[in-house]
Amino acid sequence: MTARRHSLSSPRSRPIHDPNTDARAVTYSGQVEQVGNEMVLLSKNLPLVDMYSALSNSDILDGLHPSDSGCQKMADVCSTALSQPVTGA
Repeated sequence: MTARRHSLSSPRSRPIHDPNTDARAVTYSGQVEQVGNEMVLLSKNLPLVDMYSALSNSDILDGLHPSDSGCQKMADVCSTALSQPVTGA
């Protein structure tokens, strides 16, 4: 059993231009997903929201932080994840 992952249906290109920063973001996202999966094993119902896939290059303001449009996309993805019914323990 793994945590429920919420993302956009079609992943986009890397949103972060700098390859080193992008690699760190991908590594961090993987670590967050691992913690989520561990929580599921402890019978915690935890949806994971994939913000990385939600954004495109034009949504990044300064090479790392989202612009207003990026924040709106992130809010939309969170809203979708939070509107899903909670099941299990």
